[in-house]
Amino acid sequence: MEKRKPSFAEIKGLMGEQKVNDVLKQHNLIYFHDTLLKQGSVSSQFDHIIVFPNKTVVVIETKDRNGVITGGANDEKWLQVAGNQNRYYFYNPIKQNIGHINMLYKKMDEYRLYGYRILSLVVFTSDKSVLKDVPSGVIHLNDLSRTLSNINGKSFFNRSKKFVHMLKREDFSRSKKEVRRHKEFAKRAPHHKKATY
Repeated sequence: MEKRKPSFAEIKGLMGEQKVNDVLKQHNLIYFHDTLLKQGSVSSQFDHIIVFPNKTVVVIETKDRNGVITGGANDEKWLQVAGNQNRYYFYNPIKQNIGHINMLYKKMDEYRLYGYRILSLVVFTSDKSVLKDVPSGVIHLNDLSRTLSNINGKSFFNRSKKFVHMLKREDFSRSKKEVRRHKEFAKRAPHHKKATY
């Protein structure tokens, strides 16, 4: 079977995720990139999960989109206006991240991990993106370092070891078969529709 070349959008997405990786490395944080979790026939792929020692977990949804980005927390679609007033609609990244977080809560219940605070963060990584009238928790890459510093409360003890162990044990991202299954699952998901023009 011939290996499929990644699309331009996928390459851009990976480049955006790498920019986030670079910031996380500077902060010397425990994080997981491109993690695939499953429960039954449902799967969820996470761009980044950061585990702070004070039982705080941050789930990052990364977007690499150019132009002016607008959207509300409860809107189904957000708007991207790029270049010569080209308008594109894409699924609300906050709702997308809530879906990921719900999967994480299910895994935490399974492992009886309680007392954790999970925060959602949507990070736009393109130098050509401008965020306009977006909710809190949606930031540009330039603000990521400061945001992480604000979240990272100092803790003398690492109280998140069990959480890290759970993620290492449950991550299916190294299985090509499971990644392929997830892509098929994601295509069937109601929100997985191509951008409208």
